[in-house]
Amino acid sequence: MLNHAGVEVPRLKKNALSLSEIVSSSLANVAPAMCIYFSLSLIVGGAGIAAPLTVLLAAVAMAFHANAITEFTKALPSTGSYVTFIGKSFGRSMSVIVALMYVFSYIVAIGSVITMSGYWTAEIIKNFLNIQVPWWIISVLFVLLVYWVTSSGIKLSVRTVVTVFAFEVGLLLISAIAMLIAGHAYISFAPLNPANIKGGLSGVGLGFPIAIFMFIGVGNSAPLAEETENPRRNVPLAVYTTVIVAGLMYTFLGYATIIGLHANESLIANASVPFIDASKEALGGFVILAYLAGFTSTLACLIGATNGQSRVIFSSAREGLLPKWLAGVSKKQTPVAAIRFYLIAACLITFIWSTKAAPLDVYGFLSTLGAIGVILIYITLNFALTTFYKRQRADKFKTLKHGIVPAVSTLTMLLPLWGLIQPGQPTPYNIFPYLILAYLVVVVVYALVATRRNPELGRRVGSVVADE
Repeated sequence: MLNHAGVEVPRLKKNALSLSEIVSSSLANVAPAMCIYFSLSLIVGGAGIAAPLTVLLAAVAMAFHANAITEFTKALPSTGSYVTFIGKSFGRSMSVIVALMYVFSYIVAIGSVITMSGYWTAEIIKNFLNIQVPWWIISVLFVLLVYWVTSSGIKLSVRTVVTVFAFEVGLLLISAIAMLIAGHAYISFAPLNPANIKGGLSGVGLGFPIAIFMFIGVGNSAPLAEETENPRRNVPLAVYTTVIVAGLMYTFLGYATIIGLHANESLIANASVPFIDASKEALGGFVILAYLAGFTSTLACLIGATNGQSRVIFSSAREGLLPKWLAGVSKKQTPVAAIRFYLIAACLITFIWSTKAAPLDVYGFLSTLGAIGVILIYITLNFALTTFYKRQRADKFKTLKHGIVPAVSTLTMLLPLWGLIQPGQPTPYNIFPYLILAYLVVVVVYALVATRRNPELGRRVGSVVADE
């Protein structure tokens, strides 16, 4: 198919996905089980038993971020997502910079999920079958399965995500309802009462960054624009629906966990996985249901993330920002070259780190390192939205949507960014900001030199519109 410049370009399968399918894919990418399992104790440690209220505040903040994705998609639906949106706003050099930062950050971040997929499954096998299996072997099997599913066609992979995610939600709800029944004597409004936020605003400041990280991935439907029916309508609906549903799920699951553990703040804050502890109290021998929810969560997240991020890599290559071979498409119109690169690179990073640290530590390292770049991209997108509509859509510029909301979104992102880069953190977290800074400097220098030497580099960004 020809782009705006009359050049033949590879395309993905149009109109393959419905609104409900891209919503499910985005929610799966958020990974509700894993997020609530490993984040709740940290949020309670900062904000107290009013942690669910802190999560609701984070959902509101992410709704501000969703505004940027949806407003860009209405004007320029693109598989390139953040890369295309920012590149069209700030020009050729920034296109290269954001493409390289995006690829690095999201590949590092998914390494944490690859680690957790193997570790969590190995724990299930050990605890319930009394069999020891190296976690990395299971992680490799997960990745091979995900590669097969995602390269076999977008329809199959998304339907797989929908099915696995449905199991995840069902298992979580069964566990949560059991907690409320078992702990019914402790049911109260306390976890949602602002008066119970420990330390007031300072408590919110401690818990809020962790809560924000639970929503990373809500924009996963944007890279599916080219394969989605009516993307200018459905992608924005999917993004907002994902934020709302994820926010309500986290709030309910967090509330149920707190009630299940008798609203004991110290017990929850010191638990490694509070949801599992509460499930043991409520389900007894059936606690395996909660463990299986974690299993399905990592699988659904890996498939959803691979679908989304591989398409951004594919689009960046198709528009000349990355090597051309990454734009390779299979007969089933899936970006197989980008999928292979994404998964292989993530595995290499994961296993290199795992030679020096335990799997849970690797999970923490990679998720933190990746999150720094992701938050920087989120902030840049807000500035891009205002710039894009002022310069290129001046007749449609709206002060609230394109000026005030992006500014508020940027302010809400500064707190989690500071939480990631603030001085005084333990090793290796204290070196992560410098790693990102060094990488950014190299990328900026490369982008400036490359665009000067090649006047065509970056000119094709946004040349392929999803519904044209």
